[in-house]
Amino acid sequence: MATVHELVPGVVHFLVDAARAGRPTTYGKVAEALGTHPRVVPQVLEVVRALCLDKGWPPLTVLVLQAGQKRPGEAFLDPWMSRDTPQAVKDAKVEEFLQRVYSFDWTPLLERYPLRGAVAAGTQAAASAVSVTLKLTPVDGAIYVSTDGFHTLIDRRPGSPYCHVELYERLKAALVATGQWER
Repeated sequence: MATVHELVPGVVHFLVDAARAGRPTTYGKVAEALGTHPRVVPQVLEVVRALCLDKGWPPLTVLVLQAGQKRPGEAFLDPWMSRDTPQAVKDAKVEEFLQRVYSFDWTPLLERYPLRGAVAAGTQAAASAVSVTLKLTPVDGAIYVSTDGFHTLIDRRPGSPYCHVELYERLKAALVATGQWER
């Protein structure tokens, strides 16, 4: 199974194609395009959303809506507003983001994540070998991973979109071995 970061180029191209076509998509369609389980999709989308936030770009991940609804997952708007914000205000923000995403030039993002081999958007994503340096920071029992402008949280709580028990245990072991793990 491909890692979250190996899936990012495929989801970037899939979402940019959707943005250029002016159409949203669903978590299930993204999972199908990536050839992965739908539970992995929020982790991949978080990488893309974090990059968009870091670069000041519109949030491309606004295109991914819950099946049968016209809005993204509940956590999508967390960087911009609290979860108790009235739904009408949230819906207006989503619509604003959609319009910005549809009109944005995504060329810099596509250049950052070229597809390897003969893989096209809408097909299973190709894995790419990337060498990176990670900064690991323990945060309330979870591990915050940072590298090259990407930030994500890895934890082991069942049901969490950031749950990756095997990776969590390996990262924790590395932090314990270097004396950086604090309870």
